[in-house]
Amino acid sequence: MTAAEEWATQRGFTHGEIHGELTAQRFYELCGYRVTAGPYDEDGAPVVIMHKQLL
Repeated sequence: MTAAEEWATQRGFTHGEIHGELTAQRFYELCGYRVTAGPYDEDGAPVVIMHKQLL
């Protein structure tokens, strides 16, 4: 995650967005992401949308 976020900020991105399964939600929260929508069903799995300010 850190490498992907560094890559993004070096290219001018200011926030990250993840559509993650509920089973991975805690991992993304530990990386600084917060749920902004969901859950909703995606191919039979519950998914939440998460955002993080990178700068």
